[in-house]
Amino acid sequence: MSCRFIITLMALLVFTTQVCKADNTPDYNQVQYISDVEYLGSGRSEKMDLYLPLDLNSAHRPAVLIIHGGGWSSGDKYGIREQIAGTSLARQGYVCASINYTLCNTGDTSRPSWPQNIYDCKKAVQFLRRNSSTYRIDPNHIGVLGSSAGGHLAALLGVSCEDDGLEPVDGPYVGTATDVQAVIDMYGITDLSTWNISAGQRYLGCSLQTCPDTWRKASPLYNVTPDDPPFMILHGTADTTVSLEQSVRFSDALESNHVHVELMKITGASHSFAIQMKQLDLCPAVVAFFDKYLK
Repeated sequence: MSCRFIITLMALLVFTTQVCKADNTPDYNQVQYISDVEYLGSGRSEKMDLYLPLDLNSAHRPAVLIIHGGGWSSGDKYGIREQIAGTSLARQGYVCASINYTLCNTGDTSRPSWPQNIYDCKKAVQFLRRNSSTYRIDPNHIGVLGSSAGGHLAALLGVSCEDDGLEPVDGPYVGTATDVQAVIDMYGITDLSTWNISAGQRYLGCSLQTCPDTWRKASPLYNVTPDDPPFMILHGTADTTVSLEQSVRFSDALESNHVHVELMKITGASHSFAIQMKQLDLCPAVVAFFDKYLK
């Protein structure tokens, strides 16, 4: 049975809670931070940052993969949004992994990042499962959170499966499962053909006219099935970079396939907001969603 919640929040709303700090700076209290962990194997420069609860002697914890945005051509695992997400969730008992991944060259369409970037994201999930004993991770409860281009990759990670040709075929973890159990997509691109055509061509390395199947495979909207995990989608109504319609259509597709989806429309919010800011605290909703499906 499908279930969808559409919640509209004013951008100046601040939840009265102690889940997160009262400002928009990362809180490293009760968090162990480990930078630049190698997760892609030798020869790769992209690394992972880990945010761990201090009490690693307790029962195994759920994990959350964090994927940065930047139009598939920029951004970094140590961005302020990623720091806030990592520290906030680790303080609530989650093992968080923020990753860098393959980026495309903005001036060279012959160097696309697709599909290596989604392979990298899936290898990060494999890394968390393979190292579950080391970091006290519950390998059966892994979620993902991404923003903008990272939201696109997070959504694609949620809707892709072993039969779609997007599984990593090399690296140190071949054969390890890449599925996730919950997805938070923050203002991600879900249909490349209705977004920025030139950016999509640079990203995919081919035009919509010459390889329409690739554009569909890379668009989460066209890959939804009833087997997909629960989704939360966060999107501002004043977003001029990625239209709110991208998230509305994606939410409709999930609901039509009887996948649980919560669409939160943030009134007046533009692009690139974090899960916790001075004017807007979404941490309680984010933590509650992950608690429900990962804990």
